[in-house]
Amino acid sequence: MRWKCGILCCLVLAGCAVSSVTGIGDTRLSESPTIELHSPGFDKRVTVFVEIADDPQERARGLMERQQVPWGTGMLFLFPTSQQLSFWMKNTLVPLDILYFDARGVFVSSATMEPCAADPCRTYPSAGSAMYALEVPAGFAKEQEIASGWTLSLPH
Repeated sequence: MRWKCGILCCLVLAGCAVSSVTGIGDTRLSESPTIELHSPGFDKRVTVFVEIADDPQERARGLMERQQVPWGTGMLFLFPTSQQLSFWMKNTLVPLDILYFDARGVFVSSATMEPCAADPCRTYPSAGSAMYALEVPAGFAKEQEIASGWTLSLPH
């Protein structure tokens, strides 16, 4: 019985240690994929640690119920085809920036999205056809001056 209690205590402590260094979801930042955003002329580069949402369930869940999204982190949504994309903030607790990129990784548009607890929630459509969407903490795009001409480099 004592060994079961000892193992349980070790597992709880290990879980606390992992959660204390976790930046987003259950992924350690040091092990998260990174993407790079490049300004026109490639004179500025911004690195973001991302979780990847590449299936319908992950894309639907997104960053719902997260208490925080640390600066320099986010979620990259990958879609199978280029199309008009639209996001909403149902059950999302923190404001986020959404940045849309086309199939070549070229910036399409962005918006700052506000949390929404109940229907109907506002939608935030892309200004044109997009294949990738990046959610980051609100204010990130403005601070980094991400706008027309910027490009996205996907993780390898």
